[in-house]
Amino acid sequence: AAPTRYGCPFLFPYANRIAGETMVWEGRTYRVDPPRHGLLRHSAWRTVVAAESSITCETEVTPRGGDTFPFHFRARATYTLDGKGLTILLHVENLGRSFPYSCGFHPYLAVNEDRPVTLALPFRKYAELNADVIPTGVFHDVVGRYDFLPPGRPLICDQVYDDLFTDARDLQGGEVSCRVRWQNLLPRNDHFETTVEFSPYEFPYLCLYTPPNRKTVCIEPYTALTDAVHHLDDATGGIRILKEGDEA
Repeated sequence: AAPTRYGCPFLFPYANRIAGETMVWEGRTYRVDPPRHGLLRHSAWRTVVAAESSITCETEVTPRGGDTFPFHFRARATYTLDGKGLTILLHVENLGRSFPYSCGFHPYLAVNEDRPVTLALPFRKYAELNADVIPTGVFHDVVGRYDFLPPGRPLICDQVYDDLFTDARDLQGGEVSCRVRWQNLLPRNDHFETTVEFSPYEFPYLCLYTPPNRKTVCIEPYTALTDAVHHLDDATGGIRILKEGDEA
């Protein structure tokens, strides 16, 4: 009934929320619908390549007219399963006029509520959020409930998070390849571990989300800050422009 409530939806051409459910581009205001997590997670995909250990699917998003998001693009997703795990790649081709974008992934991981999950996040800052869960532009050092620096600490299942982290560094302050780690997800297997790996250079922001009334934890890597489309002139926000005919 609600397939995007689990799995690993793509978040494109915007990740997380858009303040006011509108955006301004090239002097015109457009309505953003849906106002959260982009257009791909509700799209119909078709299989274009199917192999023994991989599958490639694609979808095309066309302008709906009026004052809605007016951009035209094709997305292709490839999933590959091997001895290292599951690798997911998203490729986007702009079929129309240039547009601003951010991208994210939204993996849900199941947890065993009978024991806490050990969660390790190599992020040293978290974003201050307003009442609409939009960043205020202020970042704080991770302390208390926001501190999951390696080697990590338990995340209790009934703790509520919908928070944004950034500044991924190792314990010595150096650059890090991001590996978000869970432990003890399955019963009767104390050594089971799951990791989500991504480049903090491509995805400098990460959302930690614990869905209410569901036995899952979500780690969402983002290429840009939430609502970055309203801060096009701020290089730190991470918004990117996909020009006409370009691919990403």
